[in-house]
Amino acid sequence: MRAELLYFKSSGKWYATGYFEVDGKREMIDIWQDVKKMMVSGCLPGLVSEHSEFYVLVTVPGHPHDHPRLFIPPGLEPEVMNY
Repeated sequence: MRAELLYFKSSGKWYATGYFEVDGKREMIDIWQDVKKMMVSGCLPGLVSEHSEFYVLVTVPGHPHDHPRLFIPPGLEPEVMNY
């Protein structure tokens, strides 16, 4: 089973797609932790090292508990709007 990572620029434009193999028995939270570690280390699959910051959408098609998770890199968080 493999995780799919979709990378988006801060403008929302798609940039690239990367993949990495996962054990289908692992919990989604553990897979997301792996992605977070990859973001911090700057070693995301499908991107060159020392890449720019991207929004990362993670899915694991075929995993029994799959649902998309969006990671927003530090510094690109949207401003909170108080109404």
